[in-house]
Amino acid sequence: MSDDESITTEEMNQVVNEETFEEVEVKGVERKTYTKKVPVVKTETKTETKTETKPKQKRLTKKEKEEIDEYNESYGVAPQYKPKEKKPMSEAKKKAVEKQEENNKKRAEQRKLDKEQGKPVKETKPKQHTKEIIKTEKIIYMIPDNSGGYKEVKNPPKLTKKDIKKHENELEVQKQEELIGKKLIRKKNGTADKRSTNTKAIRTPAQIEASKRLVELNKKRKEDRLKQKDLKEKSKMENIKDEITDTIINVVSKPIEKVKEERKARRPVITEEEKKAYILKQQKSLFS
Repeated sequence: MSDDESITTEEMNQVVNEETFEEVEVKGVERKTYTKKVPVVKTETKTETKTETKPKQKRLTKKEKEEIDEYNESYGVAPQYKPKEKKPMSEAKKKAVEKQEENNKKRAEQRKLDKEQGKPVKETKPKQHTKEIIKTEKIIYMIPDNSGGYKEVKNPPKLTKKDIKKHENELEVQKQEELIGKKLIRKKNGTADKRSTNTKAIRTPAQIEASKRLVELNKKRKEDRLKQKDLKEKSKMENIKDEITDTIINVVSKPIEKVKEERKARRPVITEEEKKAYILKQQKSLFS
């Protein structure tokens, strides 16, 4: 250190590189606090530089440029936006233009001659591009209904081989109907059911008599069934009436203890053999 208390560069670097410590309280296991030195991390703040965006310059129109040039000329200033002078055509370019004009004239004369002689002339393409106008037409299909009418459909279903075969079978059946003179039963594939087409099959008198006997037997069976049902219902009602009358008489005349004993006697008694047989049956059902 010098007398004027100024710091040299070496000393300054030492001060920067030296770690600074901070005292932090640390709690121990025995509930005692003591201080510990912890190094402090220095954070450098960076200054962000924003790039300035230049505003977009508006392009001047032709009229604006002419007005600026006129204003400058009025004050004796040289024009800022002078129009570029066109370079004169070279001799080679002039000859090429003249040659092209001569060729065009010859072609036009040849076309006139071809028209007069009746030869086919190539159509000249139009200079302007013409727009192609595409007209879309809506196609509506009329599909027949099952009721005999027609139905409007924009997107008709595609016919498969199965549908075509069914349609062909339907036409054949219609022809058969015209010949026979009656409507035939159809299958899923459109063919006629043979049971409806079999006109030769005629019932014999023996078959007709057998069918009549069958009908009569069925009627008798039905009547017998109804009679038996009525008899069962009547017997049930009579039994119920008898039981009700017996109970009323017993309640009035007999004491309750005798009535209970009689009811117990009516119950079916299960013997030991029946019990054993029931237990064996249950055991077998577990292993079956």
